Amino acid sequence: VVPSCRSHYAVTMLCGDQQGDHDECRTVESGHYSTLVSIYNPGTCPVVIEKRFAPLVVQGRAVGREPDTQPAKPFAKIELGRGEATMDDCCALKEAGVGVDGLIGVLDLVATGRLRVTVVRTISGREGMTPTVSSYDVEPLRAP
Repeated sequence: VVPSCRSHYAVTMLCGDQQGDHDECRTVESGHYSTLVSIYNPGTCPVVIEKRFAPLVVQGRAVGREPDTQPAKPFAKIELGRGEATMDDCCALKEAGVGVDGLIGVLDLVATGRLRVTVVRTISGREGMTPTVSSYDVEPLRAP
């Protein structure tokens, strides 16, 4: 349960290679996905952030498709001082033991104050042996 006095940011993380056969239902198109989440404290007081993660697709297999659900489990806590920034990405999830290649899930940031959170997603594919960037998206998040 998130106390009402806290700011709450939910980020869909797309990580690693997503593969799929054209004859089957796919959650996302085949390609390589990366997600970067920048977190900045613009305020005058320190902000404590609890990080939680709920996997929805693991190694290409849907584990959170309705009617199935997955809980967001805590995996890290950090304090950002005034004017400090940090980031999370697919590598950080892997290092924390909550992520693997071919992962889609929700990163849940529960903070004691307001933050500036920006999500950068990159999706690449291949044309023959040459990697190509197919999509690049930057999304600023606001706390509800």
